[in-house]
Amino acid sequence: MINNAKKKNVPFKELTLKSEFMFTEALRDKNICKDVIEITTGLTVKELSFHHEEQVYKNFKGLRGIQLDVIAVDDEQTFYDLEMQDEDKGDTIKRSRYYHALIDTKNVASGIDSYNAVPKVYVIFICTFDPFDRELCRYTFRPYCEEAKDLSLEDGACTIFINTKGNNISDMPIELQEFIDYIERPDKRTYSDKRINDLSARVKKVHKDQTVEVRYMRLMEKIYESMEEGRAEGRAEGLVEGRAEGLVEGRAEGLVEGRAEGRAEGRAEGRAEGLAEGQKLKSLEIIINMHNNNFSNNDISKISLSQVIMSSSVPFSSTS
Repeated sequence: MINNAKKKNVPFKELTLKSEFMFTEALRDKNICKDVIEITTGLTVKELSFHHEEQVYKNFKGLRGIQLDVIAVDDEQTFYDLEMQDEDKGDTIKRSRYYHALIDTKNVASGIDSYNAVPKVYVIFICTFDPFDRELCRYTFRPYCEEAKDLSLEDGACTIFINTKGNNISDMPIELQEFIDYIERPDKRTYSDKRINDLSARVKKVHKDQTVEVRYMRLMEKIYESMEEGRAEGRAEGLVEGRAEGLVEGRAEGLVEGRAEGRAEGRAEGRAEGLAEGQKLKSLEIIINMHNNNFSNNDISKISLSQVIMSSSVPFSSTS
């Protein structure tokens, strides 16, 4: 919850219905919650028999819990989950499936006589972005048969996405038009639908509630502390990973440099040894030539190796 609070610390008096915090606070009023359900779904709800905000649902093993913004149940035992989404994280569609599963899991775990007793569930996302890029203001999904388009599964599951950036606003019922307009441009005018005016009045009332403001400030402090702890942990992990990567890279670079230096030294030593062997062979060739030219052994023995090399008609390269 409060995903937009992580982006920036919005002053309490400036919170609008786009804020998950304000959305939840406004819908704490059961009548307001009922109005929003009717406006977004087009249904007529007689009465809410159960109403709870910030409900935590867990899976079978309790390993992962999801905090749903607002959960309500009407007099016919139909469940409604209302979610405000002011940030497109790219997972809204799959999240809707998971929310359905969590609600069904809790209902089954609480005990039912038959699967036919599994209640209807509406998961309603109010988005300030278009999750499908079709420019529609409302997307309503129910499962149907692909081979027979007119055959509905009728399993009681329905998912609705309200897109406040849609372009077919004139095709929507007037109450949904005004609801979308209020979300995008709050307190700009008086609306023809009393329910929208009541919603606007409810938000203003929340703004004046000091108890709610204190709760909001404490929540912001907790979020800030969590973010700081996350940054500290991130720095520590980054330092450890950086040192480890640096060590690995250093070893790799050292191995490459060592191999390169070894090759260079090997080539130099090979050249030096080759030149030395070549000089010895040349010296031996000169001595053999002297012998073949009838130089006496005494004359040959008097000539030092350096003299032989210097007197050679074949030039020699000195090694460095």
